[in-house]
Amino acid sequence: MKKIIISTLAILFFAGCTKTTQDIVLVSDIPVVQSFLLPGSTPEVILSKVIYFTDGESDTENSISSASVFLHSGNSSFLLSESEDIKGKYQYLGDDLLIEALETYGISFEYNNQEVTSSTAVPAKPTGFTSSDYSIYLTRITEDGGFGGMPNNSTIELNWDDPDNEYYLVSVQYLEDTYDPVNESIDYDDPESVANFTSLPVQNNTYSIKSRQFQFFGNYDVILMRITPEYASVYESLSQSSLDGLAEPETNITNGKGIFTAYHADTLQIKVIPQ
Repeated sequence: MKKIIISTLAILFFAGCTKTTQDIVLVSDIPVVQSFLLPGSTPEVILSKVIYFTDGESDTENSISSASVFLHSGNSSFLLSESEDIKGKYQYLGDDLLIEALETYGISFEYNNQEVTSSTAVPAKPTGFTSSDYSIYLTRITEDGGFGGMPNNSTIELNWDDPDNEYYLVSVQYLEDTYDPVNESIDYDDPESVANFTSLPVQNNTYSIKSRQFQFFGNYDVILMRITPEYASVYESLSQSSLDGLAEPETNITNGKGIFTAYHADTLQIKVIPQ
């Protein structure tokens, strides 16, 4: 699940700021942090850098290696280790640090003679997460265009407790190893990107999914993520900047860009069945 979120935000962040660097002079580079703390998981931080040039444009996705990255919890500090396989990926491998709900954590490291810092509080796990239906019946569309009946335009209503008007994301993830399309006449170049989808942040206790959003038969995880306000703000600004190419993405990193945040999640399953 953490991989899903990091991939989504990484695509949004880098979509609007990649440029060919030929014949342009480097002005500066700024560290980019990606970290999403989840209770019960290994703390992980990905460091890259965005490089600015004399024409005001930028290039991205260069990993920052060999940094001394610290995760802070209360009065304790924990040095993260860089992955041997993936440059710029830092993890804590000890067993004496447990990410817990409702606790506050910080990050710090030095880059270009500046201290890069951030902090976040881990939300509580969502409660009362239910679905109006756990099975969806869709008509298979065959290659010759046959329907065998009218398409299903029903709606699934997801509900949960939200007494404090907090922020949430809903992510739908396909679980099958083989993609079984509802419409056999469509040849998907990237079926994974079609099968999986994630909402924008919502401040509500309900979310609707149309049956036609499911493009493949099989089992799905429906993940409800309670996220922090800074997570929602950064996510929304990244979405906007990827659309207009002008807006500067928000960040909660001091002396850097990106996001250091936390979330908590609950999951239910929905099955899409041929009728």
